Amino acid sequence: MPTERPKVKDLSELQLHQQLGKGAYGAVYLASLKAVPYTQVAAKVIDLELEHDINGVNNEIMILSSCFLPQITSYYGSFVRGCKLWIVMEYIDGGSLFDLIKAIKHNSTKPYAEQTIISEGHISVMLREVLLALEYLHDQGQIHRDLKSQNILMNMLGEVKLSDFGVSAQLASNFSRRNTTVGTPYWMAPEVIANDFGGHSFKADIWSIGALAYELITALPPLQNLYPPMVALSKIPKLNRVAHKHGRNKVSYSMEFIDTIKLRELTVSDSFKDFMLKCFIIDPSARPSASRLLKHRFITKYASKDTSTLVTIFEDLKLYGNKSTKAKPSPYYIPTINEH
Repeated sequence: MPTERPKVKDLSELQLHQQLGKGAYGAVYLASLKAVPYTQVAAKVIDLELEHDINGVNNEIMILSSCFLPQITSYYGSFVRGCKLWIVMEYIDGGSLFDLIKAIKHNSTKPYAEQTIISEGHISVMLREVLLALEYLHDQGQIHRDLKSQNILMNMLGEVKLSDFGVSAQLASNFSRRNTTVGTPYWMAPEVIANDFGGHSFKADIWSIGALAYELITALPPLQNLYPPMVALSKIPKLNRVAHKHGRNKVSYSMEFIDTIKLRELTVSDSFKDFMLKCFIIDPSARPSASRLLKHRFITKYASKDTSTLVTIFEDLKLYGNKSTKAKPSPYYIPTINEH
């Protein structure tokens, strides 16, 4: 049975504190629940007169309210006050993995590739938690479709949470593929951009996991150091596809892509490289599922480590003299593309 979560139905139930962030749609505030002392929450306030993607907002509420998993941000309720929609969620005090990468770059005197704050073991644990969230979503017939470091949060206890379901898609039982272009270019699977292979399925999230893994070890998702977003969007679907023998089966990799991002030159373990290669299989039907990737050697060899081991990342950041685990907002925000 799911753990009982607080239910918030009105603004009067909240004690507002400070603004955490602001965007074109509205803002996010840190608040606490009056009925549950010391329980902090994040309150997303959306101006309904400015927000044009109401379906996306409704979709996020629907998905969050139906998810009961430690690896997915908890939903506490929503309500409308005037022309503002309030969505109340679990507050994650450590920031996003995007924030974490920026903080390490900001505080380290070494190039990111030489930093020792995030180890392969840390990355394996992070990816395991995200894969558990994806396994849960996919089993419920959901595709996230915008998996990236900005949408993965971590609290000060080391717990990793998947968030931002505004562009997620429901997979009907008799229609397992989508035919819309949605996501963020550097993390998007080729079939999503090109709308080939008969549309795209939950395997699109697996390509994004590979891009996230690459980002955690290099500080940038694939191709970002070479092309601006829209150029990358045009290049990814045109990647040359070559079938390679892998075990008993032939699978199609784009060696052009693998060589362009210099994946084989990364100073990481062979199991980590193989994990990313599996995610970057061009044919989505040959790409492994989240459940299968949870059994990959790169994940299982760190199975004994729980998320509490990630706390050392925050501790090491403090040794670098960082007063906050959160990096300053980057002026280069990579927007999600939503094209129906």
